[in-house]
Amino acid sequence: MFLLPAAILILLAGMLPLHAPSGAKYTGTAQEPVRADPLPLLSEQDGFNTGNAETLSGYPGIGEATAAAILAERRENGRFWFPEDILAVKGIGEKKLEQIRPLMITGTGEREE
Repeated sequence: MFLLPAAILILLAGMLPLHAPSGAKYTGTAQEPVRADPLPLLSEQDGFNTGNAETLSGYPGIGEATAAAILAERRENGRFWFPEDILAVKGIGEKKLEQIRPLMITGTGEREE
């Protein structure tokens, strides 16, 4: 009697997506996130994912304090998957993102236009 409803629930649970919702920050996983919108993935070799404080300070509008904040965010939450992930860093807003966006390297190895 209880077997049929339990079996149906197990089958339905197997159909649920196992990824985070669109717009979620993805950290520490080997698998690339799935997004419904066509935002480009940042390359693992992008300066925001690999750079030290000196490298990061070379970007327009990024000083020592912001570079330290970027390093802290990366240490705490892992790599930046999307250009917009950099907005989580204190001191970086929409204006600064638009300044540095053309310098970001996407997963294709090309700079974003």
